[in-house]
Amino acid sequence: MTEWRYWLSEQRGTLLAIGIFLVMFLIYSTNHPAGFSVNMVQTAANKATLLAFVAMAQAIVVITAGIDLSVGMILTLTNCLASWIVVGTATETALGVIGVLGTGLVCGMINGAIVIFGRLQPSVTTIATGAMYYGIALFLQPVSRTFHGRDVFAPVAGHLAAGLDPAQVGPVVDPATLVRIDLPPAQLEQGHVRATAMAIDRFGNVALSVRGAELDRHGLATGARIEISAADSRYFALRARTFADVRVGEMVVFDDSSGWAALAMNSGSIIDICDIERGDVIDLRLR
Repeated sequence: MTEWRYWLSEQRGTLLAIGIFLVMFLIYSTNHPAGFSVNMVQTAANKATLLAFVAMAQAIVVITAGIDLSVGMILTLTNCLASWIVVGTATETALGVIGVLGTGLVCGMINGAIVIFGRLQPSVTTIATGAMYYGIALFLQPVSRTFHGRDVFAPVAGHLAAGLDPAQVGPVVDPATLVRIDLPPAQLEQGHVRATAMAIDRFGNVALSVRGAELDRHGLATGARIEISAADSRYFALRARTFADVRVGEMVVFDDSSGWAALAMNSGSIIDICDIERGDVIDLRLR
């Protein structure tokens, strides 16, 4: 008994930290829209792993009586670099991993050299180098295939606002040559909307020819349970804001980034269970 008391006394700090973590995680999981599920635990674990790497890097510096405010920016830089060089065959991937680790080492050596030989405070040095590393990371950040609004148009808009000549952005386009796409009109009634499946992306999400705001105005607002009729089959979905508002495998009607209504499944593909094709008429009824 004495040994147990001695052990508890020695480990009370660690046990208290574990207890606080369990209580906080319980609160987090019970308030999460998806509930306590494999998907939620996996997402939380991925985020915790990232924070653990940053914490370990910072701990090494603190143990040596220093401080490094650039750790997060170094992690960002190495992640962006990894998206470029950790690709290809097993050998190329291994070399890419070595390159990423070497980049982190070089960043740390730069910080140390400035602090030691430049005789500057670590906090001042690492704030400055962190900004530099973040700038390089932005330069290396790959342009995504779908988020051109973030990766292309937003930076261009920023340069235009700063005074860039519009002629430098690209060739002049005659407005008369632009083609307007006429979408099939949606039929709108209170509690009932009939729309057309305009597009199906590679994730199995179905874009509809009706604005999310129109659904809200006709009774299919956030939180509503909706019956979906398509191709002689019926399904049920929840009108929500994000995928995580429904459980894994459940269907959701949400607004996409352009404000159009769309059908999707949390951690799944709509078209795997629904026989929906582009151009099909989709009925949405309040239930």
